[in-house]
Amino acid sequence: MRIYEKMDRLEAVRRRAEIGICLIGIGIIVFFISMGIFQAEKGMYIGIILGVVGGFVFRGTHAAYQKIYKDLFVEEPLNKNFENVFYAWKSGFNLDEVNDFNICTKVDKVVSEDYVKADYKGIHFEMSDVKAISNMRHGKNDSGIRFQGRIIVFDFPDKAVKNTLVYTKPFFYRSKEYASKQNIVKMESTAFNHDFDVYSDDAHDVFYLLTPHFMEQLDKLYKKYPKMCIRFTGNKVIVGLDEQAINNSFDKTAWTIKTTYPEEMAKVQNDIDDIKRIITMISGDNAEQQ
Repeated sequence: MRIYEKMDRLEAVRRRAEIGICLIGIGIIVFFISMGIFQAEKGMYIGIILGVVGGFVFRGTHAAYQKIYKDLFVEEPLNKNFENVFYAWKSGFNLDEVNDFNICTKVDKVVSEDYVKADYKGIHFEMSDVKAISNMRHGKNDSGIRFQGRIIVFDFPDKAVKNTLVYTKPFFYRSKEYASKQNIVKMESTAFNHDFDVYSDDAHDVFYLLTPHFMEQLDKLYKKYPKMCIRFTGNKVIVGLDEQAINNSFDKTAWTIKTTYPEEMAKVQNDIDDIKRIITMISGDNAEQQ
């Protein structure tokens, strides 16, 4: 199916949802006006009927929209940019996996979707959107959310380092197991120390990993993701981009608003480019980062 045909199908589903929402809204208005002002029983029934019809019209539109959207704006770009792609938008990392990543405090519940497994330039990675929630609250305004964004796990065969974590200053709910005062390492760059905290079991590995060029690229990424963590452990690199629901990768949150193909494709490509940029940064491919 061609792009314009998929866009037509997407728009048809969106319009159906829009009609359903309008009918529900009109039904509610008619019901309460009839009940409160005119006390008209017939009008109340009309309002109920409109609401029910609207519900049937709207029913199933979100799932249908998601299916077309993921195929058009996610699966195709993923396959164009990466190799050996496996994508399951209803799946994600589970609770044990998120706790084992050890980038934030331990949590009791995980909501995760948009699971991607693929290769780029010989580097294998897995990624998913994650909302990590703790049952422990620190005050009435604490939602329990300890992380909400993307977690990406990379396998770098040529890396073999001891546990090292890099946090931006605003990343609050840090791993209690590794982010301790005795493990903190100060870098030579005052500017870097102002924006980042580094923890490691071996300071030698830190200076091997965090070269001046790497820190420069990390600072650029920090400007886009103020709440960010990178954990090096063995040959794995775990990146947490806490987006706090501002950006839900590979999703259109306001899906009842008409979608523009170039704008939406640019947004998804931007999420994909972040992955490529991180791989290039950690691999040390200086030429591509210019």
